[in-house]
Amino acid sequence: MHFADYIYNVPFAGGFNKAYYMPGKKDGKWDYFNYAGRKLERDKFEEWKTKYYKFEGWDTETGWPTRSALEDVGLKHVADELEKNDKLGNKYTSIPWILRGMFV
Repeated sequence: MHFADYIYNVPFAGGFNKAYYMPGKKDGKWDYFNYAGRKLERDKFEEWKTKYYKFEGWDTETGWPTRSALEDVGLKHVADELEKNDKLGNKYTSIPWILRGMFV
């Protein structure tokens, strides 16, 4: 799954008052920082996205769930339907579903 380039190239404009404060950590201290004007860093975001897809048991190339991931949570009928429409992920690289809740 790929995102449009503007996600990485256009700075976030902030809320209606142009400021967007969120908690963050700097020099070991938590504080609130204005994140208006920030952009996603493509490499870091792609790395995070790949880790998330693996964690969920989704295909890391397409972002689609795999049959194993869906069947692990009782969604065989969804896997069957996605397979009919050629939208089922192929690569299962996740930890078992029973362990996923331990890390959330």
